[in-house]
Amino acid sequence: MNASFEIIESQAGQRLDKFLSEQCETSRAQVQKWIKLGGVTVNDKLTGVPHYLLRTGDHVNAASIAQPEAVPDTAQKRPEALHPVVIAEEPEYLVIEKPAGLLAHPTELHEKHTLADWIRERYPECAAIGDKPDERPGIVHRLDKDASGLMVITRTQTMFEHLKRQFMRHEIYKEYYALVHDVPPLEAGTIDFPIMRSTQEARMSARPISQGGKPAVTEYELMERYTNATLVRVTPKTGRTHQIRVHFFALGYPLVGDPLYFNKKDKRKLDTALGRLFLHATKLRFTNLADETVEYESGLPEELKNFLKTLKVKH
Repeated sequence: MNASFEIIESQAGQRLDKFLSEQCETSRAQVQKWIKLGGVTVNDKLTGVPHYLLRTGDHVNAASIAQPEAVPDTAQKRPEALHPVVIAEEPEYLVIEKPAGLLAHPTELHEKHTLADWIRERYPECAAIGDKPDERPGIVHRLDKDASGLMVITRTQTMFEHLKRQFMRHEIYKEYYALVHDVPPLEAGTIDFPIMRSTQEARMSARPISQGGKPAVTEYELMERYTNATLVRVTPKTGRTHQIRVHFFALGYPLVGDPLYFNKKDKRKLDTALGRLFLHATKLRFTNLADETVEYESGLPEELKNFLKTLKVKH
C-alpha cells in the first residue's frame, strides 16, 4: 500500500523518522528500519537517511508499512487474525472488547484489517453512521492500537449524536488498568498536565500550564506494588490522544511495554518480556437513549494476568 505526504510549513525541520513515526503510529526504531530498507522516498528519490530534515514542499512517499519487531507469541498475531469480542449487542449500539494490536480505523496509510473493516463486514448498517462513516463507521471514540479493552460502537445516527454529546461533556466514565515502571510515591493522585503535540518528538507531550496545550486530567489509584512495577487503576477525566501514556511518562513512571513513551536509558527487561502495552480499558459507563445508565466491564486479558504472576509482590 502507498501513502504520500506533502510537507507543510509547520512540519518543516522535523526529522523524517520522527515525522513518519507520528503518521504511522509506530516506534521510531521501526520507521528507521523501514527507511533503511528502501521503503520511503523523498521527492521520488530513495533517501535511506532517517535523520533527513524535512523541508516545506517535500513529497514523502511510504511504499509499505514496516513489520513489527519480534515479540512474544501473545503479541505476534497479524492484524487479519485479530478480532474484537462482542460484549453487548443492542439495537442502538454494540460494546466490544478490542484486542491489542488492532487499529481502530485506517490512518493516512490506508491500513487494512482494522476494527472499522470488521464493523462494516459484521454490522453493515454502521457504514452510514458517524461524522466520517467512510473512515470510522459507527466509531465515536477510539482506543490506542497497542491498548485493549472496551469500546462502544453506534448502530444509529441518533445514538452516535447522543454519545458524542456525552463524550464532549465528559459525562462518560472510563476506567483502565495500567502497569507502570517503578513505584509511584502516592497511593492516589491527579495528573493535570495540559497535553500538546511535541515539537521535538513524534508524539504528544505533557507541559506546564504556563506553556499552553489542551487541558487533560487523569486520576489514578495504586492497586498492587511489585518490586519494579505498579498496577494502577486509572480514570481519565478528559480524552486527549495517548493521555494516560503521556501523563505517566511525564510523571517519570512510563507504562510497561509502551513502544513510544519511554526513555532509552530507562528501557527495561519488563517491556521485552511482556511484548505489548500494559493498558486495558476495564470499565465503560454511559446513558442509553432511554436515559438509563448502563455499565460494562472487561477483565484483564490472559496474557496480562499471566504476566502479573511473574512479578514479585512488594510487601
